[in-house]
Amino acid sequence: MENAALALQAYLLLDLPWDAAVVARALQEARIVGRLDRRQFDWNGKRLNILLDVGHNPHAAEYLAERLAARPVAGKRLAVFGLLNDKDLGGVIEPLLAHVRHWAVATLDTARSRPAAELQAALENLGAAVQSYSSVAQALEGQCAQATADDEILLFGSFFCVGEALEWLGRQAMED
Repeated sequence: MENAALALQAYLLLDLPWDAAVVARALQEARIVGRLDRRQFDWNGKRLNILLDVGHNPHAAEYLAERLAARPVAGKRLAVFGLLNDKDLGGVIEPLLAHVRHWAVATLDTARSRPAAELQAALENLGAAVQSYSSVAQALEGQCAQATADDEILLFGSFFCVGEALEWLGRQAMED
């Protein structure tokens, strides 16, 4: 809502023609790739659900947790998570712990990445079920292997993480 209000204010300040129906349609259709970005994809004969989110700080994680609470899934929520070394790990994972049944963590493809072993240890210390992978693609495949059509894979933590996931999803679409 804050972003929509800012966009509307900027539009009004430009003194452009106002058509309420056009503005309403634009707001309803506006999407940000990687921010609360829900998709479905086919993997090994299964139709699966994924939610991509670039939330990588405590404020974004709290907002994501609120959105998850407002939209529970019929099955379980499985996370794929990677984070940069300079981010507040505890502040990012703690709001989401209650919403995720199983975590898959990965070291991101950047020198700034926090190692998967460190992510795994932090989550295990908080009582979470977690498995470590050497890449986002492997973590996604690990979660896909256990996911059903009623489940949701939540992939979040960094623009690098979402970027790798988008590439992986693109390869899956090409294979189908």
